[in-house]
Amino acid sequence: MNPPPTTGGAPGSRNVLPADITTVLFDLDDTLVPYLTCWNTALDAVSQLLARTHPGASGPYIAATYTRVSNILWRDYEQTLAHLGPIPVIRAHVWRTALHECGIQPDETELAHLVEDFARRQLLAITPDRQAAARLERLALHYRLGVVTNGDSTSQRAKLQHAGLDRYFDTVVCALDAGARKPAPAPFLHAAAELSVAPEQCLYVGDSWANDVVGAHDVGMHPVWICPDSTQTPPGRLPVARFPDLLSCLNGLTSHAVGRPARETEPT
Repeated sequence: MNPPPTTGGAPGSRNVLPADITTVLFDLDDTLVPYLTCWNTALDAVSQLLARTHPGASGPYIAATYTRVSNILWRDYEQTLAHLGPIPVIRAHVWRTALHECGIQPDETELAHLVEDFARRQLLAITPDRQAAARLERLALHYRLGVVTNGDSTSQRAKLQHAGLDRYFDTVVCALDAGARKPAPAPFLHAAAELSVAPEQCLYVGDSWANDVVGAHDVGMHPVWICPDSTQTPPGRLPVARFPDLLSCLNGLTSHAVGRPARETEPT
């Protein structure tokens, strides 16, 4: 019996990928789409606009305050935000809280416009990734593909569309709509159920050790970690393949698929 194929990852490592996988699932933000870069670009722009219309607080101060407040509130989402209701209401609350710390008291009309403008600018900062699209197209010949993300359906599907990647995925599970976020088991298991596969038949590719690697491992999936070569693996020694970026991961996965039969698809 031939050994399972290996692919290149971090220097000195061997990324052994299971031979019996049928499905590859991906995280979205900062895995398929460079979310943090786009988020910061949008935040800088709206903060500068706020500073011009609300003298007394600089753009960098507004951006720094919003980043800190947003991180605190979203980190403890279940206790601080979930009870507030729909996602637009939650986002307005985060902005209101941050702006109050900056001495800015926006009315509801201004707040609604701010939330909408911030989301729009994030999408505009996303550019189509033709290299990733080409590799996903090849990968989809052999595996079923899906997305499991902690965001909401409206914004996350829009990101995939702006990146030119939306047509390659058989399912997109958005945890905010389902009420349980990664690393909770529910989003991972929901995706597997939608694709009618067992968790152990799935690779899960993501950039967050806690949410993606540990979460996927705990439900029986095979985690693949996207992280810079310089990043140290946290203690625990979970079995995990790792790649420094998305393209190297997709190259490894498509190489791994060589020799596999084309996957069966339902007639259209």
